[in-house]
Amino acid sequence: EMMERATLTVARAWLSDVQIRMLKVTQEKGSAKTADYLQVSKLSRKGTYNALVKLVELGLLKRTGVGKGSYYTITEQGLNHNSSSFQD
Repeated sequence: EMMERATLTVARAWLSDVQIRMLKVTQEKGSAKTADYLQVSKLSRKGTYNALVKLVELGLLKRTGVGKGSYYTITEQGLNHNSSSFQD
């Protein structure tokens, strides 16, 4: 558990503003598709995809489906991250 907590702390420290906005939009909508993230990120398709892959690797988002039908939902770990990041 100590290692898991340390890993999450490191993950928090290294999320970009774009990735934090991606988590926020996912939480607000319940689920989101790549097009939603493209609007929020204002990055290229490849840049947006890379940011999404990192969020999935960190366990903050979960991808469901393949290709155009795929969508992302926020995980419990992502919700926990959100509650500490979005104190605005």
